[in-house]
Amino acid sequence: MNLEGQVEWQYQKNTAANAVRRIKGVRGVTNMILLKPRAEPAEIKRKIQDAFRRNAQVDANRIVVETRGSEVILKGSVAFLDRARTGRARAWSAPASPWWKTGLS
Repeated sequence: MNLEGQVEWQYQKNTAANAVRRIKGVRGVTNMILLKPRAEPAEIKRKIQDAFRRNAQVDANRIVVETRGSEVILKGSVAFLDRARTGRARAWSAPASPWWKTGLS
């Protein structure tokens, strides 16, 4: 089954695919739903940085957030590997940041 359309959030894209996978008879799902940003790249960057500052488990001052269109790039180092995972999760949950790279270590 192919899914097409546009949503603002990554979780919406994932929820649609997960819902369809549970339908009896569906053998596979190709999720071609696009994330359509409502915010400009600078706004996405600011929201990610704000989310980092609110989360005590993320070393916000040690992570640099860059945006290029809808691509989000995280760079820096964190004290613990689980903090890098938390940082990636915060970036992933931002509106319309479907493509992100991480240089977190």
